[in-house]
Formats: sequence, structure tokens, C-alpha cells
Amino acid sequence: MQPIENIIPAVSRIPRKLPAQKLELSNKRTRHSRRFLHPDGHFTEEIFLKPQFYKNSKSRKWEEINNNLEQYDNNPHYYVNTANDFITLFAKNTSDSRLFTVSKNQFELTLTPLDTNPVLGAVNENTITYSNIYPNIDLR
Repeated sequence: MQPIENIIPAVSRIPRKLPAQKLELSNKRTRHSRRFLHPDGHFTEEIFLKPQFYKNSKSRKWEEINNNLEQYDNNPHYYVNTANDFITLFAKNTSDSRLFTVSKNQFELTLTPLDTNPVLGAVNENTITYSNIYPNIDLR
């Protein structure tokens, strides 16, 4: 067995030249971590309790999760989360029969509340609020 000081970590796809400033090694990301190379040659790793990255099915790279809501290009009546390995759709108003849908791969879950007041959803980053969806009740 080699002494611990002689063990060399795998350095595939690491820059040959040291960076001038802290550099993220994006190819070393995981769902819960990211790794950095520093100008003096040492590495650091940030580890998170909650997932920060998802594997993009097209590029096969770990990309940052972004659940902020934006206009859904495929249907102007919905908002969609920006970037994740699942899709959430929120209706712009409660008159749509499918108020909320979450889907991943071939699985889908839809929320369809009954007899709601006709209200528009108000988006704030990654939340949507349907004020007074029922008398004296807001849904967020």
C-alpha cells in the first residue's frame, strides 16, 4: 500500500495551467457539490444539503437548478420553472382546469381545484400566489 502522501488524485479534465483566480471545475459537479481549483494549486469543494444542480438530459452536464417561474413558450396560458430535471406548470389564472402540474419523464401529477374564484396568479421569482382563490383564502 502506498503512503498517503504518494497518492495522486485523478486529474482528468483539469487545466494544465493554474488559474489567476479561483476557478470552478464544472465537470466535477454533483447534485450536491461543486469543486474549485485555486491559484496556488489546492482544491476546495462546496457541499450542499439541498440539491443545487441537475443533469441536463441533452448536454449530460450538471447545470444549476433554477425554479424561478417564466412564461411557458409552448403555452402562453402557463408559467414554467426555468431549469430543473422536472417541469412544473402553473396556470396564469384559475379559470384553467389544470391549475398546477408537475411532470418528470412519463409521470405527471395535476392539481385541479373546484369552484374557484376567477383570479390571476401573481408571480414573484419561484412562487405564484392566487389571491382570494376562495373567499378569504390565498393559494401560494
